[in-house]
Amino acid sequence: MLVPTSYFESTSSATQSCENQQATTVRDHFRIAEDCPEMVFRRRAYLEKLLGILYEDCRRRISTDVDLTTDSSHLSDSSQRIASALTEQQLQKLDCDSLKQRIQQMYCDVDYANMKLLKVLKQRAHQLARQAARCNIITAVLQAMSEKRRIDTKLQFSLDPPGTESGFEEWLNAMKAVARLPDGIPSYFKRKLWVILANYHIDRLGLNWEQTRRVAFNERIHPDDDRLSFQIIKDLHRTGWSGISGEAERIHLKRVLLGYARFNKTIGYCQGFNVIAALVLEVTEFKEECALKVMIFLIEQVLPQGYFDQSLRALSVDMAVLRSLLHQRLPKTARHLDELQRNSECENEPPLTNVFSMHWFFDVVRDMPS
Repeated sequence: MLVPTSYFESTSSATQSCENQQATTVRDHFRIAEDCPEMVFRRRAYLEKLLGILYEDCRRRISTDVDLTTDSSHLSDSSQRIASALTEQQLQKLDCDSLKQRIQQMYCDVDYANMKLLKVLKQRAHQLARQAARCNIITAVLQAMSEKRRIDTKLQFSLDPPGTESGFEEWLNAMKAVARLPDGIPSYFKRKLWVILANYHIDRLGLNWEQTRRVAFNERIHPDDDRLSFQIIKDLHRTGWSGISGEAERIHLKRVLLGYARFNKTIGYCQGFNVIAALVLEVTEFKEECALKVMIFLIEQVLPQGYFDQSLRALSVDMAVLRSLLHQRLPKTARHLDELQRNSECENEPPLTNVFSMHWFFDVVRDMPS
């Protein structure tokens, strides 16, 4: 039994017409109300409500099978008729009438499975059409609230990025616009977003990920593993992250840190990696492969270049800038710290501001508000 395509075409066309009308209405509404502060507040609240509905649907998608079972309750009696599999020896012992009955039962089972599949596909088509309609409305609102730059006219909101390079950039700009809203992107959607961005970065690097994964998580001991493991283990108990408290979590953390050190032999392991990896593991629900991808993306694409190497040159420059700003903006505090250092036995040690400011730069992912 084949699923007729006409059903899905009619459903999609009807929904497409409806969503285009809604998007046009919303865009015109916000264009008229551009100069009214009250309307700006109302449209922002409207957008956040739509986003909440959309993200909630995404989070509940896993429970769709439960709904489908409830909706298909009128077919539940038929499911008991599905024949159990027989071995070749058992089939050879059956007579012709029994075999014919068996074949007829199999035809009934196939018909039942087709009916169930058709119902699931219809509901899936309906859900996807409804999701697309809401995404189009959010796109219209984001464009209406934008600064009307040329890039803003190409914003295209969706839960998953398109397959093209230009489509991905438009999707990413839409996500950035959502992130600038007061409530930002929901925490349960950030995991998916981080993994999408990490996969995109890995693809652009042209890495053979299967080979990279095997090398990173290989159980065989590498020549540098003893030295790296010693450095990592020293920092494991100083991570101070709430999600890393038990021995099992620390094993995951060590494997991800050692995996990154194997991937990037130039940097290896650097102070501060343990805190970043702990956060990434918590966000990715301790999935080591996803955590390693996000680590590569964060360190090589997002975080400041030169922080995480053996020389710490970029970090030293930023701390010097902080000391200069401290003397300009808070001269009394700066003089007090300088006086404390001069009167101590550690006058030749690095500046006292480094003691409390170094971890700000290292742990920017952890210490900055979420």
